[in-house]
Amino acid sequence: MRKYKKYMLWIAITVFVVVNFVLVLFDKEEKVDRVSFVHSWADSHEADLVEMLYKPGVIDVAGEEHVYFDPSSGVFQEFMVQEGDVVSSGDPLFSYEVQSSYETEVNLNQHVSQVEGEIAAIQSAITEMEMFQIPEGATGTPSDVTINEEELEISFPQNTVEAELLREQYLIEKENELSQKTAELQSLEAQLMELQSFENVITVNSPFDGRISEVKDSLEDPVITIQDTTLQVDGELTEEERTKVEAGLATQMEINELPIALEGTISEVSEHPKEVELESTSVYPFSVSIAEEDPEVLDALLPGYHTEIGIVMEEALGVTALFEDSIFINHVWKMHTNGQLIETPIETGLHVEEQVEVVQGVEMGEVVADQPSSQFRHGATFITPIQVKELSRSSFTWDQWARSLVTGILSR
Repeated sequence: MRKYKKYMLWIAITVFVVVNFVLVLFDKEEKVDRVSFVHSWADSHEADLVEMLYKPGVIDVAGEEHVYFDPSSGVFQEFMVQEGDVVSSGDPLFSYEVQSSYETEVNLNQHVSQVEGEIAAIQSAITEMEMFQIPEGATGTPSDVTINEEELEISFPQNTVEAELLREQYLIEKENELSQKTAELQSLEAQLMELQSFENVITVNSPFDGRISEVKDSLEDPVITIQDTTLQVDGELTEEERTKVEAGLATQMEINELPIALEGTISEVSEHPKEVELESTSVYPFSVSIAEEDPEVLDALLPGYHTEIGIVMEEALGVTALFEDSIFINHVWKMHTNGQLIETPIETGLHVEEQVEVVQGVEMGEVVADQPSSQFRHGATFITPIQVKELSRSSFTWDQWARSLVTGILSR
């Protein structure tokens, strides 16, 4: 008898399972409720996504200037500086004795006219750049602007912020050039004044600020080399990277041997490789201007220190994001508050490491299902595992169980 009852019980269970399987299998009109089991899920969240390109770099001086002596101007007398000295614009560098006052005055006047022309060209370039309006939120092809100074043409990036940074960088460089040329003009005018006051010995003043890196007693030109005290970081790009990196991009840098982090902007990307060889890949130099004003930090930096440069290629700040595991070929499975699982198409943006920007389709804070995707059905009721850690002693009272049982029966 017991064997018979057990046998009948197994038959009943088998029939129940088979019938339910057949009903679900042939339920073309979806009259039978579907249930999707969701084991893991995630919230869409706010994120700052930044795509970086990391390159090694080395600190170097931003540039150097040369001072020349024309033997036809007179007889060299003496140097007034030595290597290692720090000079400012207007400080005396060397002196010479005039042999022919007339010839020297003619040469100085010609030089004055040349420098005045260069100053006028720089001023014109600055004015045109200040008047140029960068379109807000510009898209499409980069904007071009032609500057009169040597017919220089500048191509602005599409991104408005990058274009503004490039313009600021250009204006800073031109202002520095203007200051140097003005100092050079003042030095020439000072020599003319000495000559016109019938002085035989003329003093040549420095048109630049910087550190004396070389003095040539042989009087071979350039007789004095002045290094800029401003530092920059130099690096190199591959051919592929050169197509993506442009002046104006922001950078974040770390000094390898010092606990110092710096910010900066790419000031120049060379259009010419270091070497052109058929059998080897080309590398393109680039420079980064350092945006640091703390004198203690700047004093700690020395030419030759190696750095890690992080170039900000693209960024999306304060955007809605999901982890890539929650996205299934341009759609997600939203877990609605009504208990249904809804397949929703989405539009994505920037993808950085494991996070993806969601441009459209998901609002911040909405919940999406992760695993197992084979269980997911559009419009199905979803169930999740019991979160044991979230249960309290009050969860096991008779009132709670009775209420849940009655609610479950009535809802069917």
